Amino acid sequence: MLVRGAPFLTSHPAICASCAAPLPRPERRRPAAFAASAASAVALAGARRAERTARCAGQAMSCGASVFIATSLDGFIAKTDGSVDWLNEFSATLPEGEDGGFGEFMASVDGLVMGRKTFESVRDMEGVPWPYGDTPVWVLTRSGVEVPERLKGKVRTTCGTPQEILEQLAKSGCKEVYVDGGETIRDFLGAKALRRIILSRIPVTLGEGRPLFSAEQEAQLTEVSRKTLPGGIVQVTCTM
Repeated sequence: MLVRGAPFLTSHPAICASCAAPLPRPERRRPAAFAASAASAVALAGARRAERTARCAGQAMSCGASVFIATSLDGFIAKTDGSVDWLNEFSATLPEGEDGGFGEFMASVDGLVMGRKTFESVRDMEGVPWPYGDTPVWVLTRSGVEVPERLKGKVRTTCGTPQEILEQLAKSGCKEVYVDGGETIRDFLGAKALRRIILSRIPVTLGEGRPLFSAEQEAQLTEVSRKTLPGGIVQVTCTM
């Protein structure tokens, strides 16, 4: 779940219109002198569009799934009671403006899929602005969830298997989604539906708590890179 003042420390994701393809730009009137060059540019754009269409036609429509999450050194995302006060305390020690690459990560996705409990936790944080901007969010629930007026049009609900959800989002135009929430992440991992997992290991040991992955699940991950961030955070990027 989101940590106050440090959006990159997260456990942290029905089709939203903002995830669809951009609307075409209004046609501009051009002087006759530019007609030939304009026609040439349009032809070139059309050829490139046709090339992309042909390339996609030979491939199954797909939507990738990524994770960006913080854990303690011993692999927990929360204490046994579900609290993340240890993350709040740690985030308060970081340099102002440090986001651990969260902004860059968000720029690489065009939607979020998250569990209901994770959504409610972020939704109900007092004094914390909605951290996802206009990026469309799908909340996984079979019983519905209250969406405040300020988030209407940004948050929708859906349900299904990870594969079904990704197929649904692919049809809406999404190419990469951010999967959030411990249980949801484990479901996607179990379905082998995760393309990229970015783990920020916080230099705090809890001893016990709610783990992100079991030892068996963690064994499915392959580390591809790691770097050290301010505050002693070690950020590891993995694939399956």
